[in-house]
Amino acid sequence: MAKKIACCGVDCAACDAYIASRTNNDAMRRSTAARWSRQHGVPVEADYINCDGCQQTAGKHLEYCAVCGIRTCCAEKHIATCAECGEYVCPRLQRGFEFLSGVLEMGPLDDLEARKNLEALRRKP
Repeated sequence: MAKKIACCGVDCAACDAYIASRTNNDAMRRSTAARWSRQHGVPVEADYINCDGCQQTAGKHLEYCAVCGIRTCCAEKHIATCAECGEYVCPRLQRGFEFLSGVLEMGPLDDLEARKNLEALRRKP
């Protein structure tokens, strides 16, 4: 599946919530909810695991999408991703990278896939 880059650089096409939604995979929803519960330190229900991707304005989104500062900022600036922003990497995005790396365990901060995705977009003409 081709990459589907969220505002923060996460590849939605590789995200378990996105995959579980697209394939209607309840087992994946349950395992994702269990992992996110552990990572966030709060209960996450399997019913929460439904998302059509950050870039979609309609459709299914995680509840967090409504309050995501990075997504809100991109919408206010009318840009698809932080790669298009003149303030790249701003403090908000840096905190997002730290969250992805630390809390969500998506890899080392200095080798974070989300950052690589945004930097690749910035290099495109």
